[in-house]
Amino acid sequence: MKNIYKRLNTAIEYIENNLFEEHDIKKIYQILELNSSAANPIFELFVGYTIKDYIRKRRLSEAVFMIKNDRIIDVAISCGYNTREGFSRAFRAFHGINPSKCISTFNYLDRIYFDEELLFHPVKQCNYDDFDK
Repeated sequence: MKNIYKRLNTAIEYIENNLFEEHDIKKIYQILELNSSAANPIFELFVGYTIKDYIRKRRLSEAVFMIKNDRIIDVAISCGYNTREGFSRAFRAFHGINPSKCISTFNYLDRIYFDEELLFHPVKQCNYDDFDK
């Protein structure tokens, strides 16, 4: 069984590779090797967001770059919103500005990655002289 950090990284990679597609939540549960009742609490504990919240915030983060080239309704649909108004409300709640006003300042949630080497703290042999008394 892979450790939780590898499973989280694999699940996040799946989400990122399919960011603007309809996600199969059951597939994410399988990647995490957790059942539906444990997957969201574990994901939220480590990532800080539920799976759906992470997907939503990542989509809204990337939407900033899409708005420069596409119509707002097209970006809204790509991000999983049925209406421009619903997308605009979510965009404003996340970024603090309307999509039509998005020029240079915005919030951005970067992809999360767990560096396993930083998560393990090896035990090393020491003596009392190594520490200040």
